[in-house]
Amino acid sequence: LDETDEEVLRYMTQLTVEETEDIRSGYKIIFEFKTNPFFENTQLVKEFKMVESGEMGTTETKINWKQGMALTEKSGDKGKGKVGGKRDKPGDDPPPSSRGLKITQWAGMKLGK
Repeated sequence: LDETDEEVLRYMTQLTVEETEDIRSGYKIIFEFKTNPFFENTQLVKEFKMVESGEMGTTETKINWKQGMALTEKSGDKGKGKVGGKRDKPGDDPPPSSRGLKITQWAGMKLGK
């Protein structure tokens, strides 16, 4: 986690994992947040579900960012609350397996295999 992730996670009130009957077929990770300066959502859900091909597919809540606070946007010199200063070039992102639970990488989040 970087400093921006830690700042966002200060507003998290609960983390829940809901398993399906057969954990191998899928599960949900539910992040609950109190009102915060970053986004409007009070709940973010990441769902992992086995698809017909036998691979794990994912769906996630769209984050409704507050104006100027979209942490997933690259910024040249936009200031605090943005990510990208260290990784402005394509290919500089860490491999998916090292992303963990980064809120700033929500749409691309990968958890284990």
